[in-house]
Amino acid sequence: MVSSDVVAEAVLDAVMEFVTHNSPKSVLMVKLITPLQQIVDDFLDAMKVKAGSAAAKQSSWLSSHFTKFTKSLVSFVTWNNNAEEDEEEDSKVFELRENIEPAIIQLCAESQDAVDKTKVWLRDLIMKEQYENIITDDWMQDFDDKDHEALGQLQKTYQVTVIFDSSSSTIKILGLSRDVLEISNKIQEMIKSVRDKRTREREADLCSNLVEWGYLSGSKFTPFDKMTNMELEKAKNEERQSIPIYIRGAKYTVIVELKTARDPKGNTVKLQRNSKHGNSMILIKVNL
Repeated sequence: MVSSDVVAEAVLDAVMEFVTHNSPKSVLMVKLITPLQQIVDDFLDAMKVKAGSAAAKQSSWLSSHFTKFTKSLVSFVTWNNNAEEDEEEDSKVFELRENIEPAIIQLCAESQDAVDKTKVWLRDLIMKEQYENIITDDWMQDFDDKDHEALGQLQKTYQVTVIFDSSSSTIKILGLSRDVLEISNKIQEMIKSVRDKRTREREADLCSNLVEWGYLSGSKFTPFDKMTNMELEKAKNEERQSIPIYIRGAKYTVIVELKTARDPKGNTVKLQRNSKHGNSMILIKVNL
């Protein structure tokens, strides 16, 4: 007698052989119907192996579809459980679920009770692979349109559910544990980028209230933008010899002590520093 795990492997190998040697343009679904519970168990075990981290890196059509299948099972259950809650969500909450392909599993057994028990077992099995992570950070309120687009692209790439509640500065990610971890790390990188950017802007605002750097065109003084202004003041306070800046779109190297900027062709521009509060200053570090 042939063991059930061998049967399960044979079924999957047959499908893989078909799509390898034939163009599956008209095949939309492969259905497996069996009254034997053990074959279903072995089939799922074999499928998980083929959709694991090693197989997910392969470029074959079947490998990618097995990976989508396992991800879709998790997403499908999540959608059904939260359908009614979604309708009541506040307008400040948006949910990203695009590009997730739901999976349909048809069960066949000797009785309705057996089908029901299998459904419960299957749901429990799927939920064991489900992971949820909640990220809360006030800096997410500073996400702009590009950041929102980046969230959407991450969701499509990893096929997880992303729920962003701007009112509470919270992002909830649901899906397979490996995907949730990966996208969580990338969102943390986005938050750090926004935090660093806003911190620099506030430092630059503070600096511009205390000192003003600019360049001279004849007798005309033209102030630099606030970020260049801050970098020049930092270079002075840190006693750096030179820093690169841009003047009218061209790159110059500033000799800080001489307050002179020189371009690659040797042309020079005189810089001027105007202190708004005394003759010297110390740039205050903004910690947020």
